[in-house]
Amino acid sequence: MNSTINEFIHAVNLYLTGRSIVLQALSESNLSYNVLADSLNLSLNSLSRRRKDPGHWKPNEISKLADLLGLSTEFMAGLSTLAFRLMMLPVSVRVPLLKECRITRLMLLKRGKNIDNWLYHDLQQMTTVLRRWEDHHTIELYQPTESAC
Repeated sequence: MNSTINEFIHAVNLYLTGRSIVLQALSESNLSYNVLADSLNLSLNSLSRRRKDPGHWKPNEISKLADLLGLSTEFMAGLSTLAFRLMMLPVSVRVPLLKECRITRLMLLKRGKNIDNWLYHDLQQMTTVLRRWEDHHTIELYQPTESAC
């Protein structure tokens, strides 16, 4: 089992679990649409769309919701460094992993600059792919270069 793959799985799962907790707390809260819209700087139409399809919530909105509901935002930490850490993987690992996750290098760069570019369904897909990699790939993440030998 590869500890680095486990770290990626943990970071993504921590965010997805925290996100789920925040959205559950939101559904149980008595906050009005107007209070939510004002607090999140969203139009009522955008808020309504997110309430109907939770996949539309952006990570920073989830973080603001957590604050508004008095919940911890520690679950966000791994997401903020995920793109950078994926870019640091050796090319021999990163390219096939991202290809299987259907994430291009450009998409990864954009997500590294702004976590709101992480899409919920992409993170779910990444968890599935990482679990498959964990179970079926032996990955040497830190391969010495020939010049270092």
